[in-house]
Amino acid sequence: MGILVKQVSKRYGSTIALREVNLFFEKDRIYGLYGEMGSGKSTLLKAIAGLIDCDAGFIELSSRKNELSFLDQDKGLYNELTVIENLQFWKGVYKKNAREIKEVVQIFEMSRILSKRVSELSAGNQQMVALATALLNKFKVLILDEPTVSLDVKTKQCFYGFLKKNQGDSIIIMSSHNIEEIMTVCTDLIQMEYGKILSTRELR
Repeated sequence: MGILVKQVSKRYGSTIALREVNLFFEKDRIYGLYGEMGSGKSTLLKAIAGLIDCDAGFIELSSRKNELSFLDQDKGLYNELTVIENLQFWKGVYKKNAREIKEVVQIFEMSRILSKRVSELSAGNQQMVALATALLNKFKVLILDEPTVSLDVKTKQCFYGFLKKNQGDSIIIMSSHNIEEIMTVCTDLIQMEYGKILSTRELR
């Protein structure tokens, strides 16, 4: 199983977001996408997830669509619903490919906030719930855009532990502004700048 990104380019008006990007992602790896704001990280992740079309090049995924889980910075939560209602909604979206809700609740030890509306939560707890909805899917491909923004240290450690435990037959790609975080949790570093791949490096 793998993901092939071949000569992918993307432009928004006069701005070139991606410039002839070539990458190959393999299973049993956690890829860290690093770069400053505007480097093209989010655009690349959305292209891989199939949320935007490329202007040139192509992307090939060997997994089925329902085996891909994607979390972007919009979170995908319903603020008027409670935490448990959001989890139930996403479990329904994933259908037979969903984990049990109690599994993701245990990952983050979040039982104390299940009855609260998302709008009542802190930014950190909202991000934790968004992560939980993404992890509900029994993914083969997990794509995460800045997943640890606003998370406290304990929640980050729970998240890192889950990733390392579940990298197995999966491809995990996460973007981050924090190079130390990538060095801690990822097996591979991909550095981007101005829509180009500057370097790729195996970390472990």
